[in-house]
Amino acid sequence: MTMARHGAVLALAAVWACGSVSAGELSARWSGGARGSLRGPAHAGWCATSGWLELTLMRGDTGVAAAVFPIGALRAGVYPIVAAGVPVHPGAAVALRWLDSTTVQQYAAQAGTLRLEQVSPREVSGTMTATLRAVGPAPTAGSASGIVTLAGRFTRVPVATAPDGCPAAAALTRHPVAGVH
Repeated sequence: MTMARHGAVLALAAVWACGSVSAGELSARWSGGARGSLRGPAHAGWCATSGWLELTLMRGDTGVAAAVFPIGALRAGVYPIVAAGVPVHPGAAVALRWLDSTTVQQYAAQAGTLRLEQVSPREVSGTMTATLRAVGPAPTAGSASGIVTLAGRFTRVPVATAPDGCPAAAALTRHPVAGVH
């Protein structure tokens, strides 16, 4: 399968997996070594001093976070998801965590695509598909492998301006689950 076809299949999987999403919501499903889903009100913050967008959804001990690193202004388009490290411009990072029966499981994306479909000064919409690897303690017996595939959709999530003290993008990518507190 060509890379273009693979990307199209992943994008369709994100739409199918998450269905329609109400304004201001993010919906995500993951499968592989573990299965789960999360849906609810999302938050987005633009860090003007460092030039990146953070998108988060937290529900109890479960959360999804994405960071988008544009070149200059935030624009609609495709942002490759890369492994934690130095941010790639344009690029994105994604993290996932949840509490299983005994441990908080933390995952950081290794590869994928975040597509911003709509960008305005007040809100963002798009999809993300990523392959994530466990970080921290080894996955528990309920997680057959340390790798999961995530598909998500977010629609008209309001964008707030982050406070002056927003963390540097490099700090976010050094700790892959920063932003998922």
